[in-house]
Amino acid sequence: FYEGDTAVGQKLKYSVNTYLDAKKDEGSKELLSAIHHYGEAADAYVKANELRVLITSDLHFTSLEGNYNRFGMTLDARAQKWVDAINKEHETEPLDLIVVNGDISLDHWQGYGNTSGAYYDDQKGESADIIQKYFSDLPTGVPVVVMPGNHEQYSNADWKAIAGTDRQGFMVLNNSLFLFLDNYKVEETATGPSDGTYTKTDVAYIKEMMNQYPSCDVYLISHMFEMGEESAEFKTLVANNDRIKGLFEGHTHNAATLTPEGLGGKTIAQTGTFAH
Repeated sequence: FYEGDTAVGQKLKYSVNTYLDAKKDEGSKELLSAIHHYGEAADAYVKANELRVLITSDLHFTSLEGNYNRFGMTLDARAQKWVDAINKEHETEPLDLIVVNGDISLDHWQGYGNTSGAYYDDQKGESADIIQKYFSDLPTGVPVVVMPGNHEQYSNADWKAIAGTDRQGFMVLNNSLFLFLDNYKVEETATGPSDGTYTKTDVAYIKEMMNQYPSCDVYLISHMFEMGEESAEFKTLVANNDRIKGLFEGHTHNAATLTPEGLGGKTIAQTGTFAH
């Protein structure tokens, strides 16, 4: 029988054993051989399409209050710890993609008292400095997608100049389509203190990209999926389309897996583990 080490292989092994229990004749050997070769091909396909993707968010690096201590370390030390942790993960087993899921800074922030977002001080902000200082030390050769969060309220042109990507975009790796969705859309860079305004997920964009890559599994990544504000169209699409495998969000500064109502049992994995 076929001894595969993937879920596909194990199912085939079970099927073969069941068949052999029922059929002991010579004719079963030809079918068994065919199943064996199919199983090898299935295992090879699964292994060839496996990906290792690291999603992280909410670094919130800012010098607004100086290089202060939080959680027992300075901001610089914490940012370096973030870089070191990602590099260690890559050394343990190589990564295929790194997604930084928003809020690398506090450039746009409502703030409190006399303190508000870093962008308002000099109309520059710190996101570009953070990317230049730390992101260059991430694993060489691994694509890095930096998404805006609610604290990066830059126009698309300004964000592209900072991060090298549009506010909303996609990437195809092997047989997987990753959609990087902008749920804090702005037309112009914000000029006054604000924590951002949630905007509904762009369902038309999801459908367009899924039609463009009809054979790909789909993964939806946004800084936040605010289910109480989402459209019925979005929920129905996620719930009823088996190609959509899962959703990922930051923002809440939690590391948990949620199963919201209305998504057909699909989960949202939260990635805000380096929150301030």
